[in-house]
Amino acid sequence: MLPLATSAAYIERYSRGVIETTRHSFAHLLYYHLASTVALHEQGVVAPPRARRIIGALLDLLDRGADRVAFDPALENLQPNVEQAIVEAIGPDDAGDLSLGRARAEFGYVAEMLAVREDMLTALASVVGLGNCLARQAAALKDVLAPFYTVHMRAEPITLGYYFAAFAENLEQQTARLRSSYGRMNLSSAAVGHIVPSPVGMDRERISALLGYDRVVRNSLYGYFNCDVAIDALAAAANTAASVGRLALDLYLWAGSDLKLVAFDDAWCSGSFIMPQKRNPSFLKPVRRSAIKVAKLHGEALELMMHTAPMQLVDVMGIPSLAHQGLAELVYALDLMSAALATITVDRAKGAELAGSDFMQAAQLVDLVMREAGVGWRPAERIVGCFVRESTGMPDPRALESIASTFLERSITIADDAFRAAMNPAAIVASRGDSGPAPDAVAAMSAELAKVFCDARAFVDIERNRLALTWRRLVEAARAA
Repeated sequence: MLPLATSAAYIERYSRGVIETTRHSFAHLLYYHLASTVALHEQGVVAPPRARRIIGALLDLLDRGADRVAFDPALENLQPNVEQAIVEAIGPDDAGDLSLGRARAEFGYVAEMLAVREDMLTALASVVGLGNCLARQAAALKDVLAPFYTVHMRAEPITLGYYFAAFAENLEQQTARLRSSYGRMNLSSAAVGHIVPSPVGMDRERISALLGYDRVVRNSLYGYFNCDVAIDALAAAANTAASVGRLALDLYLWAGSDLKLVAFDDAWCSGSFIMPQKRNPSFLKPVRRSAIKVAKLHGEALELMMHTAPMQLVDVMGIPSLAHQGLAELVYALDLMSAALATITVDRAKGAELAGSDFMQAAQLVDLVMREAGVGWRPAERIVGCFVRESTGMPDPRALESIASTFLERSITIADDAFRAAMNPAAIVASRGDSGPAPDAVAAMSAELAKVFCDARAFVDIERNRLALTWRRLVEAARAA
């Protein structure tokens, strides 16, 4: 066999990078080796003395951790480095059974997929954290008036609570996506051999159970490139990141000097070197950048899979590393947004002022004309449109009556109290209770969403505890071999 490539260009620009981007999976690689050795020992394939020596060396490496292992980049990736460490510890004869019947690429791939499974739980916890923050803010700000914009033009009055509840419901959907993706991730491709199963006949079900998987792949060849589940995780992450990025865009507007509706603590803001009056919500920059990175990593993974022929095979095995990076970027964006959003303060008076400006009550006036004049939506809309265009100063119900009478060629009467109610943003908001911004409706939404996030958090805790128990039991089984 030829040795691995050792040219400086290959090592420095490729191999070293491979090791650095996969070292997070070092412990998981050792767990896979432990599970394999236990299963092979139980099958009688590896003799007890040799199995015990291999296990002892693996446990020693596990105790040392990746930070205390000197990785040789000339060996290209983690698996040959682990093999070399085991050879140095117990000699080549016993260490020869460490990777029995499998290619080195399979070891790194399985280890990274194990790591991504835990990455997904971390991401879920962060989604839940931001979801809870949004639900709390929705409840706290359920009666704080604000303008909503379409095409960046003021449209209709809402409340900030209603706005944040919308994003909380979005994160409910993102939580469901990540949980569903996590279920597809919980599939073992361990011990698939290399293209076809190993002639050793490894007990894949036993290894899968030792690694805490729910089930095994049916087909060994699929198990060798089932990176679709890692891309699925990245897709869920990219969808979530896009939502957080969109929230950041609106927060720029809410916090901007033109509106000054919301503000954040000084820890999340910065000034300008040449414009000392500025108070920039600087935390939104890294939120946006991380969101964009997640989308790029998802695209890269999808392109890599699309353009790697199945029989080229090995290139797609870098996809779990992209998933790890993408999930880490998502967690950063979510946690940053959660921490900053918890410090938000609002100018209630400014919100009420903005919500009552630029005839944002026009839709309510259309409804009023429809009821008072007994006409359809379009005629009423034309009447209100003329009223808005011709009004100067304080809106007057008599002017609305005059325009309507001219348009309809008959007189109508608009009651003063009905006109005032139609022009009152708080009254408008309070009247929209069916999935709308009415404070009671927002409070109910927030309470329901809080329950959803509580359930999701319980799922994360249960799974984390299950995996922690899995690793403890695996080590115990290894020590008992």
